[in-house]
Amino acid sequence: NSRNKLYDEIIKNALTYSIVEISAAEVDKYNPKQASIIGMKLAIQKLKIRPSLVITDYEEIDINIKQINLVHGDSLSVNVAAASILVKVSRDRKMYELAKKYPQYHFEKNKGYCTKSHTQALRNFGVCPEHRVSYKNVKVVL
Repeated sequence: NSRNKLYDEIIKNALTYSIVEISAAEVDKYNPKQASIIGMKLAIQKLKIRPSLVITDYEEIDINIKQINLVHGDSLSVNVAAASILVKVSRDRKMYELAKKYPQYHFEKNKGYCTKSHTQALRNFGVCPEHRVSYKNVKVVL
């Protein structure tokens, strides 16, 4: 698909990039918003080239680098849009990996968002270590 093609182009042409994965347990511990901010900070720290400016999709990050925090940043900044593509494709690929490891949950179809079949699988098989137990649909099953 076009997002995968863009992912490859971004990786090939970016001066530097960093993709950080935050575990389900960390998301449960901090909450999704805080986990996202922690991930952004870690990704910035892992860059091979230190940026002089960070542009985010609204969230302010506790770093000592000048920032622009845009509302709807992915539609206003090519850099934010590129970062969004890297994250979404990485997440989708992770979901396909999880689908192989835990086929009963059909992770390849829900991409991290609960579907009816996934909710039914949660009822049938319980949760696996990759589930966010703080997530409403998982809590209901628990």
